[in-house]
Amino acid sequence: MAAVWWIWRARNAFCLDNDLVPHFSLKMRIVDYALLLKNCDFNQHETTLPKLMRWNAFGGTDMILNVDGCSIGNPGISNFGGLIRNADGAWIHGFFAITFVTEPVDVWHHYAAIINNIKDILNRDWQVVILHTFREGNVCADYFAKLGANSNEVFPFIANPPAGHNLCLLADASGICFYR
Repeated sequence: MAAVWWIWRARNAFCLDNDLVPHFSLKMRIVDYALLLKNCDFNQHETTLPKLMRWNAFGGTDMILNVDGCSIGNPGISNFGGLIRNADGAWIHGFFAITFVTEPVDVWHHYAAIINNIKDILNRDWQVVILHTFREGNVCADYFAKLGANSNEVFPFIANPPAGHNLCLLADASGICFYR
């Protein structure tokens, strides 16, 4: 394939620009391109098998807060969303907004007061665990992040699950697995 490509390019250079590519240069280009193609093909075969992912309460017995962020386009709109549910996966409350609860917050950030309130709540005398999970195991929060990115509201709280979101909640509560 590398030889055909570079011979075709050399032919076009000669026919269109009357530029003759030396044989030695053509041979070096073919060899370099063939090595590049070989390395690309080799790396593509190092794929991992798909994993089964599902929502997980991680042994929690009280409230579970799932959050997610999204970006639509680059550059584009981005947002954050999440929901609170019990350890059985039942809906408690949902929201979408921009926040960062695990990193230091800039005092001039638009949501600095809200972020600091969340941090104060997390630092109370109780056990809070912040864990990462893949999108396939966090489908409900992913939904709210995308909902927030497509909304002009600043920080709405959602008392009842939106229409169409009940299937995601049911899948999580039932332990349905998704491929990653």
